[in-house]
Amino acid sequence: MNMYVTTKQDLCDNIIERWRKQYYHTSKFPHVIPSLIQLKTDGNLTEDTIAKVIGNRSWTRLECSCCGNDSQSVINLVDEYDAVYSLCNDCIVKINDIKPNSKEGN
Repeated sequence: MNMYVTTKQDLCDNIIERWRKQYYHTSKFPHVIPSLIQLKTDGNLTEDTIAKVIGNRSWTRLECSCCGNDSQSVINLVDEYDAVYSLCNDCIVKINDIKPNSKEGN
C-alpha cells in the first residue's frame, strides 16, 4: 500500500495545471487561467481567491473519505487496485484508538 500527504496548499499550488488538464479541450472558461496566473504572480493564490475566480470551492476541497469533512491536509492510502482513501488527522487518531479484538479468529 502506498501513502502520501496532500494539503490545501498543494491544491492551490497546482490549480493551474489541474484546470488546464481538465479543460484543455474547451474555451468555455476563458477568464480562469489568466486570472489564476495573475493571482500566482501576485502571490495571492489561496483557497478564497481561487473560489472567487472559479465560482466554487470544489477545486480546493480536500475531503476525508471517512468523515466527509473538508480538511487542511489528508493522508492518502492507495490500495493494490489504485483506489485512494483520504484520511484527515482526526480520523487517523480515531483509527489509532481502536483496540484490536483480543479474541483469536475474529
